[in-house]
Amino acid sequence: MIRVFLALAIMVVSSVAGATPFDGRWALDRDDCRNAPGAGDRVPVTIAGNRMDFYESVCEIGAIEAIGAQDSAWQVTRTCGGEGETWTVRSIFAMDRDLAGKPLQLIEVELDNGYVIVRQHCE
Repeated sequence: MIRVFLALAIMVVSSVAGATPFDGRWALDRDDCRNAPGAGDRVPVTIAGNRMDFYESVCEIGAIEAIGAQDSAWQVTRTCGGEGETWTVRSIFAMDRDLAGKPLQLIEVELDNGYVIVRQHCE
């Protein structure tokens, strides 16, 4: 029983610690992709492994659970901090891709407050 638990724990940690399907830079508007970090609140969100860097906050992804078998939607839980505050966010991330599988948009539906954000993939 302990071995099964440890194996599952290692699988969860390794899946979050490595690259995620939504790693990259994501902007509210494609023109914002040119904005460098620190250039203002319209900088792209950078997602790398278990970390999301926003303009004035950082989130650590604690769990990613695939929804369905299409590799295009996930339930994501993350702990965030910024400006002396910390909070938890539960969202659904959905990926819109072109016919070749290239990411186009990352749609986030925040589950507790109900907001929807559509971000454009920065090349």
